[in-house]
Amino acid sequence: MSLKWKMMVLTFFAAALAGNLSARPFLWNYSAAVTDKGEFEMEYYNTYKSATSIFSQQVEVAYGLSEKIDLGIYQMLDN
Repeated sequence: MSLKWKMMVLTFFAAALAGNLSARPFLWNYSAAVTDKGEFEMEYYNTYKSATSIFSQQVEVAYGLSEKIDLGIYQMLDN
């Protein structure tokens, strides 16, 4: 494996470890977690419907207003 590929793999794993990812116990649900006060969160969903051959995409951007309230904006994109 060349040095270029080794550096790409190392960068990928370092970025994955540095990210603050939250696990979900189920595939199609939202957890009760609220974005921390003053923090931003972005989630991107990409779904393929095989019966109609349509890709559905959703982008969510959330901002933590307090310890119990966050404000989120959702954008649905269908191709």
